[in-house]
Amino acid sequence: MGKNEKILIVDDEPDFVEACRMTLEARHYQVMTTSSKSLAQEMMKADPDLIVLGTLAPAGQAFSIYQWVVQHPRYRDIPEPSSLVPRIQSLLEEATRLIRVPVADDHTMVRTGICAVLALQKGLEVVGEAVDGRDAVEKALRLLPHVALMDIVMPGVNGLEATKRISSECPETKVLILSQYDEEENMLVTKQAGAYGFIPKKAASSDLVAGIRNVYGGSYFPASFAEIAAN
Repeated sequence: MGKNEKILIVDDEPDFVEACRMTLEARHYQVMTTSSKSLAQEMMKADPDLIVLGTLAPAGQAFSIYQWVVQHPRYRDIPEPSSLVPRIQSLLEEATRLIRVPVADDHTMVRTGICAVLALQKGLEVVGEAVDGRDAVEKALRLLPHVALMDIVMPGVNGLEATKRISSECPETKVLILSQYDEEENMLVTKQAGAYGFIPKKAASSDLVAGIRNVYGGSYFPASFAEIAAN
């Protein structure tokens, strides 16, 4: 199964569906979702390459869809590839795993506000707070988080230097920059420092959670910066 192929997820658990969608889209799959049997049958016209069939209410709906799918001309004769099952299981496990995030910002009110927002999100766990870059590096090395949320301008060791050190000394941790400076030059510099993503603080209310989940699965930069970030 290659990139840009289509996956249809049929499930009525919104948090599970959203986590799966974010994880799979971060890996460049095209994802369609529904909790309706009739909509699932309609979406089949798009010829998805894979169907993930989960739970549906009332009881029996999921099995009913399964019976309909196996009679579909495209899918009824396709054998189950042994290499595909572990891959999808791995992606689903990744989607439902807690993403461990420390927050580094020298402004207490900003840091507290970010932590409060993240604490309300399912699938995310705030594992620490850092007041500067040195503190952020120490916590990354000690806590081994998945995604480190990092401000740029901080006293002492700044966010860029901390990002370089985390990238070098703790490669299992991906840095996501959250900064009030959103010029493309700053985004390029943070990417060169080893960051996997960038979010302007003015867009944090709408993009922060999605940014963390996308960085966990790959990378995340504003659409306007996509071409530069890819080079």
